[in-house]
Amino acid sequence: VLSFKPDMIFIYRGTHIKSATLRRIKAEMPETRIAGYNNDDPFSGKHPYSLWKHFLRCLPDYDIVFAYRRRNLEDFRTNGAKRVALLRSWFVPEYNYPVPLTAGELGDFSSDVVFIGHFERDGRLECLEELAGLNIKLRLYGHPEEWNHRLVKSPNLRRFAPVHTVWGEDYNRAICGSKIALCFLSKLNRDTYTRRCFEIPASGSLLLSEHSEDLESLFQRGIEADFFSNKKELIERIQYYLLHEEKRKKVARAGRECVVKNGHDVVSRMRYVLETLFQNSRS
Repeated sequence: VLSFKPDMIFIYRGTHIKSATLRRIKAEMPETRIAGYNNDDPFSGKHPYSLWKHFLRCLPDYDIVFAYRRRNLEDFRTNGAKRVALLRSWFVPEYNYPVPLTAGELGDFSSDVVFIGHFERDGRLECLEELAGLNIKLRLYGHPEEWNHRLVKSPNLRRFAPVHTVWGEDYNRAICGSKIALCFLSKLNRDTYTRRCFEIPASGSLLLSEHSEDLESLFQRGIEADFFSNKKELIERIQYYLLHEEKRKKVARAGRECVVKNGHDVVSRMRYVLETLFQNSRS
């Protein structure tokens, strides 16, 4: 930092940065703005304190702390942050976009319903077990060490083992190849939305997410995305959209228009970061 002399430092999930480091930077370069950001929830009580100790001690030393979720705004203020602002996650246009799949890619990625994500003990396994028992084409992707030993114990899901993660172009293909892409909200982080809520519509698939009021403030229900609150609703919404192809396509198109029009892309987010961080320095 002292060599490069930046106008701004953006520290993403600074669990490895000490308060003394930030104070030295500010002492030697007082005009440099330092922003902190954390996509996880340090206050959920479900992560060990040791993971967050440096991040929390640094809160008073940032010029601004950006929160991933609204509930953390007051948490950051209470723990010494001078200034806070909401910074939602985003999609990356170069990675998340509609792409037609080749015949070979359809064989690898086509599905009625896809779920890509981590495991939590929040009912998602039970929902997937129910879906696997239906006459639909389901695909699962996730961390093998989290999923495989659980899948092999399930009569309905053992045929999906071993699963694997998908990244980059394959991640996009897995979403584009599916009619409906599922999203579950992390209870570990007390999430009311997640990054995939933007990536899925941007890729052109229909977003079917666990419900939250926050998500209903971002998407019109049944018009730009759809939601479920329990296993029964999940099954009903999937069966409905698989029987109503034109409606599904219409909602998927509107979802993509929503995330593009409303600036949920990474460039718009970073423009917001710059405007927010430097707004007090302009006259």
